[in-house]
Amino acid sequence: MDRKAKDKYDSLPAKSILKHPDSFVSQRIVYLESEVLALYKLSSECKKDIQEFFTTQVKLDIPGIYCFMSKNISILSYYIGSSVNMKRRYNRHQNNLNSKEDRNSQTNPKFYNYVRKYGWESLEFGCLLETKDYLVMFSGFDLSPEEISLLKILTQLDLLITEQYFLDSYGLSLNISPVVGTRESAILSAETRKKMSDSHLGKLSTISEEKRAVIKAKAKEAWANEPSNTERREAVSAQHGRAVVILDPDKNVIEEFVSQIKTAEHLGVERRIISRRIASEALFDSKIGPVYSIKQRIQQSQEQ
Repeated sequence: MDRKAKDKYDSLPAKSILKHPDSFVSQRIVYLESEVLALYKLSSECKKDIQEFFTTQVKLDIPGIYCFMSKNISILSYYIGSSVNMKRRYNRHQNNLNSKEDRNSQTNPKFYNYVRKYGWESLEFGCLLETKDYLVMFSGFDLSPEEISLLKILTQLDLLITEQYFLDSYGLSLNISPVVGTRESAILSAETRKKMSDSHLGKLSTISEEKRAVIKAKAKEAWANEPSNTERREAVSAQHGRAVVILDPDKNVIEEFVSQIKTAEHLGVERRIISRRIASEALFDSKIGPVYSIKQRIQQSQEQ
């Protein structure tokens, strides 16, 4: 996610408010994890007890590291998590516990089993740390979708880094996974993985052929009515509609294809490989040997 945030930041236009030298985002984008922890006054040298972080007297519909902590301090138990909206996550935990579907009710088995045994009343819900909401920080600006996406990613990234700090510093207790962002119920059995795969495969066939034909017809009509000079049409054309020329290592033309998809099929690679190598103009391996890939239209414009 850190790489994704940097890539999104780099792709923003130079005039973006987020790229202003005084913008906190410009500084945040190059921070190391240790510097992010320092930003929130956290570090490996921090000796505070976990109860000293814990508070229930905060506004909880904001991003932060939340905690369910047992009221019985003599046998302290706790569950640590993070969310862009801590109050909403609290409600989701309650709904999951009461769900009739195992994929919800068994999402956090150790924590949920504790609640089933002792009840919600045995726990207090509160906050260990409030983190920054980067979107709120720039709420007064007219932001593009790309800028909004970057700010959301930065908010989530801070959450993951600071949640990992608390798990590393205070142990798992009612948590299971030692690494944030991974499935709480740990390793899935081969049988469970197959059931999940079969379930997803089944969903692909739930649309009838008649309905699929209607959807395709509507999409085709909408595309036909799309003005020729829009950014959307240009973007789609840039990715899929321009011919691709394959060159050998000496830059001699080998073959030409009408699209990136056809090129990828011929070379035995994924389409994204073609797209990336066109952008980087780098040599790459394929089933026919090392090759370059370029877009014909771009090549023609350069010759002109």
